[in-house]
Amino acid sequence: MAPASATDLTDSTDLTDSVDLFGPTGLPDLTGLDATPRPVTGPRVARLARQLQSARDAAARDALTEAFWAEAARSGTPLVEELDDAPGHRAVTFLWRGHRATRRVLLLARGITDRDRLADSLLHHLPGTDIWYLGHRLRADHRGSYRMVADISAGAVPVDPALLQRRLLALRAHAGADPLNRDRVPARWRDAEDSVFALPAAPPQPWTGSPHADGPGSGAPSSDVPPPGSLPSGGRRSGVPLAVIPRGTVERHTLAAGVLGAERDVWVYLPPDAVPYRPARGPGERDGHRLPLLVLCDGDMWFGRLGLRDTVDALIADGVLPPLAVLAPDAVGTATRRLELGGRESYVSFLADEVVPWASARWPLTGRPERTVVAGQGLGGMTALYAGLTRPERFGAV
Repeated sequence: MAPASATDLTDSTDLTDSVDLFGPTGLPDLTGLDATPRPVTGPRVARLARQLQSARDAAARDALTEAFWAEAARSGTPLVEELDDAPGHRAVTFLWRGHRATRRVLLLARGITDRDRLADSLLHHLPGTDIWYLGHRLRADHRGSYRMVADISAGAVPVDPALLQRRLLALRAHAGADPLNRDRVPARWRDAEDSVFALPAAPPQPWTGSPHADGPGSGAPSSDVPPPGSLPSGGRRSGVPLAVIPRGTVERHTLAAGVLGAERDVWVYLPPDAVPYRPARGPGERDGHRLPLLVLCDGDMWFGRLGLRDTVDALIADGVLPPLAVLAPDAVGTATRRLELGGRESYVSFLADEVVPWASARWPLTGRPERTVVAGQGLGGMTALYAGLTRPERFGAV
């Protein structure tokens, strides 16, 4: 299905219209179940512990350990298992293969690890083996990313909780992807990757992927292995292969951010066949002739690392989204991001009073709040909520 041109949009076209993004997936509705991660020992590790305890000698224990690792290599990690007493949840077991120098292993999982209580995310060591493990009961629609790191430093392990927390905070800088998990995404601001996983009821992602390995915003090279939770091309409405759908353009501009006292780079996505810019509305011109707008925090991640352009192109090609423009300012770095994003009036003013007017002077963007969405993740999500709350005349949807 070819995408509609921007001039086909009418006043009734709204980015906030109710749209079933996933179609008839047949997945259960788990929203009423507890989504809080709970510690659990998964069935497979519990069974192995019993087998090791009853093994007749060291050779038998070694054979059980090797068989366990061979199974983990085939299935991939983390291990995901059903729970008899919690059918809407899964036991998710993160694994690390250590060696004699391994003293402890830390899991850094978004939505699971508490940054202020890192000791709670230390893996357990299965005695007499090289197996380190940590299990959590997660709702069956969970999707997340994580990193891991082993501590092989010399010296005594701190007994004082405050000193241990300090040691683990320093250890985080060395964390990387799970060696046994091939599903990964680029990490932010460094040449590294995060591991990702999706449980069976996680919403499918038929529009993800980066079929184009070059060009601005293309992201990582394509892979024959679909992202976790994604569907083959048949899961999309049009069924048109991702590699041949019409492509939008991505540009990166530098904007003088007066309210922030510094320059900021802004990624600009324009849909395929965007209408030519007209600096002023003619008599009787409707706003529907102008592009709906998404203002997205963390442009350096979404476009610079994750290749969001391919996803937006596919959503437009399938008619799930109308042709729209995306404005995505860079977050610069960790310190700047923490200083500026969140519930900060200055950053909301930057988005509403500087980024949007600057872009509207260059491209045919809507001026109507109900056709303007502000969005983000983490601190970017907090920024979006605050922008929607304090500037509803600019941002009509979050």
